[in-house]
Parts: sequence; structure tokens; C-alpha cells
Amino acid sequence: MSIGVALVSDEETTSEMGIAHLLRNGCFSKEDVIIVPDWASPKGSRIWVAEKGLLWLRFDVAGRSVHGSTPHKGINALRVSARFMTDLVGTLEKEFSAEDPMFSPPFSTFEPTKASATVDNVNTIPGAYSFCLDIRLLPSADMDRVVKVSEEVARRHSEESGARITVTEIQRNVSGRPSSTSSKGYRALSRAVEEVVGAVPMASGTGAATCANFFRLAGLDAYGWQHGGGTLHGPNEHVVLKNLMTDCKVFTALYYDLCLRG
Repeated sequence: MSIGVALVSDEETTSEMGIAHLLRNGCFSKEDVIIVPDWASPKGSRIWVAEKGLLWLRFDVAGRSVHGSTPHKGINALRVSARFMTDLVGTLEKEFSAEDPMFSPPFSTFEPTKASATVDNVNTIPGAYSFCLDIRLLPSADMDRVVKVSEEVARRHSEESGARITVTEIQRNVSGRPSSTSSKGYRALSRAVEEVVGAVPMASGTGAATCANFFRLAGLDAYGWQHGGGTLHGPNEHVVLKNLMTDCKVFTALYYDLCLRG
């Protein structure tokens, strides 16, 4: 067997010019054993065989700016957004409350993340405000329904407040079907992990959006694994050198298993 390595630079955005581009150009086949070295779990105890869907939504709230001493003459976009955001997240969590123990966490998540600035001075009522939701959906959840519910909540708060609220879809990644746990690649990776770390890894699902999902959408099995540790999108983001050495040992054992043991 030969070994191929794909280094792509757009995994944090859309992967359209990376893995998706390579797939469109026929760079992979069903004969390949496809491993995506992503965060995975501490001590390498999980192999990712499935992913939640990803949906990013932006909400733009347009009110009316006035002096801070006469708030009744304007529409405070920040105040409207605070009420709207609380109602929106609560409604979505209630509407899409199903759980699947394969995933960690086992439920869909709806998290406010990026938000706009309001005004530079304290005595002005902000007339505009925007925020985004990072949504990770279990494969059983309907993305179109999530958008529809969000638009319904936005419409209700627009009518109640007088503000104009618009909903914009920034990005969506639909979940591919789970990768097989009986394939040659999964069995070899599981044996390699067990040989190096001393424990049989568990087949799991993740809420992270990784390159592996693009393979699954194309009908190919792909497995996410890495000896996690350090921080992920947090302060002083880093990985632990010792864990990278463990990764090297596992992949060496994997190559030995596939190429020499057959």
C-alpha cells in the first residue's frame, strides 16, 4: 500500500478549496483507508465515525438610535436582541431536545458566539446590533426546520418590539452517514490505538465539523482520531508534544498493520 497525505488550509472555513476540491477531482476512492487526525479525545479513547451537522446563522436587529436620556423615542436594538436571543435559544433547545448517546454532548447545541459592537459612547441608545449562533445538530434534526423556527421567533419579536430582525444563513454542513466500524481501516486503527495506548477505543460521534464529514457525504468511510490534550480554541491554544509522539506511534502501528499484516 502507498501512503498519501493531504494538507489543506481551509478546514476552519468551508473546506471548499481543500478536501471538497480534492474529492470533486477524484483524488480518493473506496479502496482508500481514510484517517483524519483531528482533536478526538484525551488519551485517544474515541474514534470519530459520525458528526453532527453544522449550521451558522446571523441575526441582524435594526432599531432606532436616540439619546440615552430619551429611550422612549427610539428602539434599543441591544435590549431587543437580549430578549430575542434568550427566547430564541430556549425555543430551539426545547424544539430540538432529542439525544443520542453516541455523541458528546449527546444533544444538539445552539450557542451565541460572534456579536457586533454597539456604540462608542454610553449615552446613546444603539440602533443596530447583530449576533450569530453556532448550531451543532444531531443527524436526526432537520436543518430547514431550525431555520424556520428561528425566523418565526424573529418575526414575533419584530412585531412586539418594532425592530426589524433579519435571519441570514452563513454556512451549513449536513451530516454524512456514519462510517462503518467493520471496515479494514477501522479495525486496523482500533488495533493500533489499543497497541500504543493500552485501551480499546470507542466508536463515537462528534460535534466538531471536520474534513471527515466530506468523505462520508461522498460515500466513503473516514475516521477521526488523535490523542487529544491541551486547549482547543481557548486561551494559549496548544497541543502537548508528548501526545503528538503518541500520534506518531499510532500511525506507525497503523501503517505496519495495513501494509505488512494485511
